[in-house]
Amino acid sequence: MSRFEHQIAADAVARETCAAELAKVLDGFEALRFGDGGIAYGGLLDGRADGGELRLLAEPHAAAGGRYRYTDPGTPGTPGTPGEPVDSAAPAARTAAFAADFTLDSWDRAGTTSVRFAASETAAPADGAEGSGSVVLRRGAGRCTVEVSGEYRGGGPRSALLAASVSATADACRWWSRAEGAAGAQGGDAPVVVRLRHRYAVAVVRVSPAPDPAPGPAGPRWLLTVRTDVRGRSWARPVLAVVLLLGRSRLRRLYARALDEMATAGAQQPAAE
Repeated sequence: MSRFEHQIAADAVARETCAAELAKVLDGFEALRFGDGGIAYGGLLDGRADGGELRLLAEPHAAAGGRYRYTDPGTPGTPGTPGEPVDSAAPAARTAAFAADFTLDSWDRAGTTSVRFAASETAAPADGAEGSGSVVLRRGAGRCTVEVSGEYRGGGPRSALLAASVSATADACRWWSRAEGAAGAQGGDAPVVVRLRHRYAVAVVRVSPAPDPAPGPAGPRWLLTVRTDVRGRSWARPVLAVVLLLGRSRLRRLYARALDEMATAGAQQPAAE
């Protein structure tokens, strides 16, 4: 197993701000209204302005048992250049279409909200990718966690090589305890843990915050420690072990550079309204 670790700085976000943003999303979803054909309008969506369409397949809305389907017909283009104008000289036009079904297993804003989904994308007539999984939000006295699990399978003849599964947990209370430097908050696992599993490799990413003693231009900052453990599986285990051993120094530099670039790009994003 090989371990990569790097620390980046990020602007701190107030606990109240995150709670308000979450409430805005939940409020927007509950505010959706469905007209002719079960198509949503208002709230998070406004007709088909985004090119996609959300339909209510089974009532009740915003309650356990509600079922929805989101579809996006995609944009015509030439093979290999989705989104570009169709070239009449090209052998065939290509449309990237996306569809996803959602089922609410529970909807309790003060307790547990659980959503199952199944999605598919078609990038060409013969190719397609699909994924499925669930998102569970648990809230209560002194608790706010998010659990995500899913499986992905790419399209085309090599779809088996593109198959992977992911599971992730985020504990908001543990996050802010560490981010605020609360005494005794550093014990146990990281507040954010992501596990990626492929037939030939497994990676576990852990993210943990700490208060940055040097505030940035925008105010308080966090120091985020990102640790990734990687190991091979099956016959790829010894091969990956050799690659990681021989290229360890270069991989560490690439790992650190990638995280630094992500932190820089995130700092340049405009603030949400």
